[in-house]
Amino acid sequence: MKAWGLTASVPCERCDKNCPYCISEMTGFVSPNPELVERNMEKAYTWAKMSGITFFLITSKREPILNIDSVCMMADRFREFTVEVQTNGIKLSKTPEYVELLYKNGVNTIAFSIDNLKQLNAYKDLFAAISERGMNVRLCINLTDMIPVEMSFSEIFSEIQRAGRDSHRPIGNIRQLLFRNVSIPSNIKAGPQYDWIKKHTEQDRYIKLCQDFDRLALREGKRPIRVLPFDGSKVWSHKGISVVFSEYCIQETNNSEDVRSLIYLEDGHLYTSWNDPASIIF
Repeated sequence: MKAWGLTASVPCERCDKNCPYCISEMTGFVSPNPELVERNMEKAYTWAKMSGITFFLITSKREPILNIDSVCMMADRFREFTVEVQTNGIKLSKTPEYVELLYKNGVNTIAFSIDNLKQLNAYKDLFAAISERGMNVRLCINLTDMIPVEMSFSEIFSEIQRAGRDSHRPIGNIRQLLFRNVSIPSNIKAGPQYDWIKKHTEQDRYIKLCQDFDRLALREGKRPIRVLPFDGSKVWSHKGISVVFSEYCIQETNNSEDVRSLIYLEDGHLYTSWNDPASIIF
């Protein structure tokens, strides 16, 4: 089996943000087993090495930074790979000293999940602190009506540029940008998150935003700088920031010879799918 990465979901008892479109609420939770997570860590590492992974992603069914000890332990163990931590940014902004902890334990990228552009100003100093330590800031923009639907790509991008602007770093503090289409997993047919997404997202909006960028790229003669191997998404360079559009919400199915990411859940088991316990490896 070949895998492009390993995603670890750290055990965490709560989240400090109540996202109405929460993917974890839709895919379900597993019972955390911190002892088994630590016990099986070397097995997960062995599978990762055998599968040829290149990146290690740390996330959680809740908010990983609320369990900073586990995040640092995992990051340190997998530091030979490119290490990324996903966060909503709330706890990290309140405890900026964690930035240094993440740096010392080998983290390369801190990816922020953003659903409201007002968050950009709140995290501006945090972006600068991360960049100052040589780590990469990635923004994942979740497309719902919390970001005004009438905003064009250029208008959203200008807000992001403003939040990343830094007189000490001409390229700015935000290096990567992902526009994510908030969608519903195929096996979910009802529930509060299902209802909220139906009401507060326009699935055509993602397409329109892609088309908006395509027209801009055509006008400026842009070409993709690379194509992501696991889903074919194109990576574009726009004013010094990499831009990706992805309909990919969660990993549901895989070609067994080309898995996007092995998934190490907080129950201490390794899977190939977030929402199917039958995908267990060990």
